[in-house]
Amino acid sequence: MTTVVLRVLQVASILALGFVIVASNVLYWRGLRQLRATHVGVWERLGKPSFPFISITAQFRVLWFLLAGEYRQLGDPVLARIFNLQLTLLLLLLPVMAWVGFAVAPSLAK
Repeated sequence: MTTVVLRVLQVASILALGFVIVASNVLYWRGLRQLRATHVGVWERLGKPSFPFISITAQFRVLWFLLAGEYRQLGDPVLARIFNLQLTLLLLLLPVMAWVGFAVAPSLAK
């Protein structure tokens, strides 16, 4: 590949990674705000996670809450939509990071 194409791929990869990270964080905080507004008991059980101060324990509780799909049991369609989209973005983050790490980063060393 030519140098110009590699540079374009590098910039596109970094922009995609940045977009996925920002979008995921926005959805994370929107979901927590919705959870606090509609399901206070669950929000308290998770350690009262609030932006910008969230303990590492609360972060792990929220992550497990998302990965285990416990939010679906609440019967809140808005909350389910937010957290489903956030999980999708987190799953999208893995291949984007792999692309940046394995396909683009080695070309920087040349």
